[in-house]
Amino acid sequence: MTTTDDSMRNRSHPIQEDMEVQARLWHMERLGWILLGTIVLATLLGLFSTGPLSKSISATASRELQVEYQRFERNAASSGIRIRAKANPEGDARITIDGKFLDTFTIETIQPQPVESRSTGAGLVLQFKADGDGWVAAYFTIRPDAIGLARFSVRSNGQRVGIWQLVYP
Repeated sequence: MTTTDDSMRNRSHPIQEDMEVQARLWHMERLGWILLGTIVLATLLGLFSTGPLSKSISATASRELQVEYQRFERNAASSGIRIRAKANPEGDARITIDGKFLDTFTIETIQPQPVESRSTGAGLVLQFKADGDGWVAAYFTIRPDAIGLARFSVRSNGQRVGIWQLVYP
């Protein structure tokens, strides 16, 4: 009998040991450590908040409308959305944010301030002046007010980008 075989034999001194049960417990403990490590790694990568797994950029095929956002949000925690849109020939861009967005999120700040803003049946319409290159970049600080999956869209110059965000408690 080898030392390895001897170490897995049931013992009764100094206490009663069932090595088969002990081996199962060790196996479950290893699985627990693997699960815990996976959760920590997923957290560091942004599955539950900000990080590479959470950061997303949605854009139209022509790239004339781009939305940069976090896929995973925390309820009542502020975060940012960046919208870039190509201006129309008049030198401005109208960005329409779907009304579903306003059901789930509160807009805390908008930078730069829009030249014009109004609420319509389609959502919130914001008009911005373009920069020298003919683009508008708008930064929004938002705060989720509801838990769950939020789906909404952003439109500009006849183009649409669909977005989904998961809001954790």
